[in-house]
Amino acid sequence: MRTRHSTNQPRMRWTLRSSLLLKQTAFVAMVTIVTGGMLILASESFARRMVRGEIDQRLSLAATDRQALLQNYIHQQQELVGLVASRTRLRQLVTDRAAGKIAGDEFRRQSAQILADARRSAKDFVSISIADPHGTIITATDETSVGNDYGMDPDFVEGRRQSTLGAPRRTGETYQSLLTAPVAGNDGQFLAVVIVVLDVQPMADLLAGQTGLGESGETLVGTLRDSTIHLLLPAHNAPQLTDIPVGRMPAMALAVHGQSGLLHPRDYRGVEVLAAYRPVGYRDWGLVVKLDAAEAYASLSRFRAIVALLEVAIVLAGVALSYLLARRFTQPILHLAHQAATIATGDLTARTGLAHRTDEFGDLARAFDKMAEQIQRHLRRAEALAESSHTFAESTRDYEGLLTRVAHRVAEFVGDTCVIFLVSADGVWLEPVALYDQDPDAMAFARAVLAASPIRVADNTMSSKVFREGEPLLVPQVSVASLRQATKEEYWPLLDRVASRSLLMVPLRVQGRTIGILSLSRHQPEAPGYGPEDLEFATALAERAALTIVNARLYQALETAKEDLERRVVERTAQLKAANNELESFSYSVAHDLRAPLRAMDGFSRLVVEDFAPLLPDEAQRYLHLVRENAQQMGHLIDDLLTFARLSRQPVNRQPVHTSDLVEQVVKDLQHDREGRAVHIAINDLPVCQADPALLRQVFANLLSNALKFTRTREEARIEVRSQTDDGEPVYVVKDNGVGFDMQYMGKLFGVFQRLHRAEEYEGTGVGLAIVQRIIHRHGGRIWAEAAVDKGATFYFTLGGDSHGGGSGRNSVS
Repeated sequence: MRTRHSTNQPRMRWTLRSSLLLKQTAFVAMVTIVTGGMLILASESFARRMVRGEIDQRLSLAATDRQALLQNYIHQQQELVGLVASRTRLRQLVTDRAAGKIAGDEFRRQSAQILADARRSAKDFVSISIADPHGTIITATDETSVGNDYGMDPDFVEGRRQSTLGAPRRTGETYQSLLTAPVAGNDGQFLAVVIVVLDVQPMADLLAGQTGLGESGETLVGTLRDSTIHLLLPAHNAPQLTDIPVGRMPAMALAVHGQSGLLHPRDYRGVEVLAAYRPVGYRDWGLVVKLDAAEAYASLSRFRAIVALLEVAIVLAGVALSYLLARRFTQPILHLAHQAATIATGDLTARTGLAHRTDEFGDLARAFDKMAEQIQRHLRRAEALAESSHTFAESTRDYEGLLTRVAHRVAEFVGDTCVIFLVSADGVWLEPVALYDQDPDAMAFARAVLAASPIRVADNTMSSKVFREGEPLLVPQVSVASLRQATKEEYWPLLDRVASRSLLMVPLRVQGRTIGILSLSRHQPEAPGYGPEDLEFATALAERAALTIVNARLYQALETAKEDLERRVVERTAQLKAANNELESFSYSVAHDLRAPLRAMDGFSRLVVEDFAPLLPDEAQRYLHLVRENAQQMGHLIDDLLTFARLSRQPVNRQPVHTSDLVEQVVKDLQHDREGRAVHIAINDLPVCQADPALLRQVFANLLSNALKFTRTREEARIEVRSQTDDGEPVYVVKDNGVGFDMQYMGKLFGVFQRLHRAEEYEGTGVGLAIVQRIIHRHGGRIWAEAAVDKGATFYFTLGGDSHGGGSGRNSVS
């Protein structure tokens, strides 16, 4: 019986404890699951209310903001059209017309100029017209609209009384509105109505650009027409949709009736949304700001995931807690668990206080205490590694200081003496570059001995072997006698002085290459010998130190190369500048000196022809004519060279230039090149710019002269001068339908003396386009061309980012 009882008692005890553990774990898990589920439901409901309240507040603020923006925009446009209608000169002209004091043509001419000025001052005005009291257009910026009848247009009727912005209307791919205002005489009598065709795209951009409600956020503006909602501006998700049944836009239906509030309906797509609606405060326009409910409540999905994870964590914590509670049968275990929990919180100085026991609890307590000591030691070393990495990184720019810091840190953390050896540039020597020991006498003596006896890589010493093999060396316990056997005799005084008790050498390796070694020794009597943990820690320090040393070397080399490169760039720039100045001066001088003999050749040959023509045979006269023609050609070439050389010294005098007027003057100057030919030159709108007018005139003169020259073979020459915009920068374009050129020779197009056509076919010096390019570059712009053989050529150029002064010219055709 006693034997059976003794044998079965552990089994019964284990069964009992297992059952208790299972029951308590199940109970705690059930409680946590139920509690967590209720928490999830309650928190989700609360979070949904919070999110909905936040979104409603955002929508309300957004709707109020859009309402104010729209009201401000409408008010501004009404003020602008009112200013046009109240112009004194315009009112006087309308009064004189009504009284028959001015002819119709003169009225249209003067009023059109006033309206054109007004249109330029308002960038969104597409056109401006004036209608008589019956709605007939009597003058306009667009002459084709004169005579149109607006008498039945509701915006015109409203404009007879006050300044009015009409509902936007789709015109092709854009939206436009009629902006009207009455024109009254000096006596206050109603005389006419100003009608402005307004581009309302800025209003749409104003509303769309201020959304800030996520990807599905949208602002709609509409009005009520019969039983449908008419959208005044295109919907983001359905740009072609304009009329929507009232039932599909309940928020807009409330807004157009002057109501404000929040609503959570479905929108015109049938998608559930959260919407805020407001009356615009103008006519019966309504405003709706909405956001898809799916996007609004998207954050709840993440919240559910977080709560679910929290529930899992709670269940796991409950199971762990039940397990600990089930094991609380004895006081030693309770005390041990308490101390273990203390250590788990991060207090590594805590100890169990049970290490003195001789039973199993004592063994467990000693194991806990040892574990805490190891964790504490590893943590200190991890912190030391992090601090060392940071310290090393900060010293990268100071190579000498870096080596000193590395030796200092390694000696401080591992102890006692640290020497850094780096391989020489020729790979023959291991040179001691840094040394540290907290004992100044030992450090001074070691430095003297190391300096007196260098180490060869090929020597049979411990340092040399560690470097060559790339493997660390650990000697936990060592005597001076044994060290003497593996060390050069010159180092014996150092060994006797420091009395090393342990030795550790670690290679400094980077990317599989050894650059040196860390040599460590402990000589303090109370210090223990090096162990595997010291080796591991020293190896980690060596890896970081080696990488930092290589980086410092690279940085040092980079700085040296950078300084050398900067010096060479400065020298080369000065040389190039001097050479360029000399070349330009030489070209100018040579060209200038050649003009006098050329004039003499031309003049004397002309005198010979005029005075002695009867005495000369025809062949001699032909030769003299050839001399004159070539002398004149050379004179033109020299003039172009002088112009080209002068451009590098001539300052650019920037001032406002009306480009259209300048081009028209250039076309007039080239009239003699057009005589007897069918030439059509179209000058489109060209912006006013900031440029040197004389230089810009030279650009257009050369380009248009080339266009006239290379269209000579066409029955009808067509030349176009226009402008376009490239990434917000004005680009000037000169296009012709001439002979063109092969784009493979584009690289030669703007070179001096470069010609793409034979001189016998097309005259010229080959300098004109080089002059054009230099002028464009002096303005900070660029020039390029596109062409095809026998299909014409197009030249493009810009004048730099600061050259556009705004405004535009006028269209003309000649």
